[in-house]
Amino acid sequence: MENNGLESRICPFDGESFQPKRINQIFCCPKHQELYYNRTRAIRNKRAKFYINKIMNNRSILRAINRDKRIPDNEVSQSYLKDHGYSFGYLTHMGDDKTDNAKIYRVCEYGYKMINNKYQILKK
Repeated sequence: MENNGLESRICPFDGESFQPKRINQIFCCPKHQELYYNRTRAIRNKRAKFYINKIMNNRSILRAINRDKRIPDNEVSQSYLKDHGYSFGYLTHMGDDKTDNAKIYRVCEYGYKMINNKYQILKK
């Protein structure tokens, strides 16, 4: 290979050393660039699907509690939520309740706030 004044580099896809033809060349060939970006996009999409599935599962649990007429005042314990598969920490947004200054944790249109060591399930 001819030496065009550029130092040899390591291809991020396969770890092989190559002589770049352009100053901004990162991969040894276009195919490796395509495969590398497809792989990183697939990993990113898989991670996003994991979070979306957790959030949608939490939403369905809150929805079921909100619709259940047997639960008085829509108040449940933390163990009740955990037993039904609720994953704490997967939220869409948070806010403050103006009436009693309690934090409201929201999952889509449903949410919950702490009242007397119980979680009160709310709907927007």
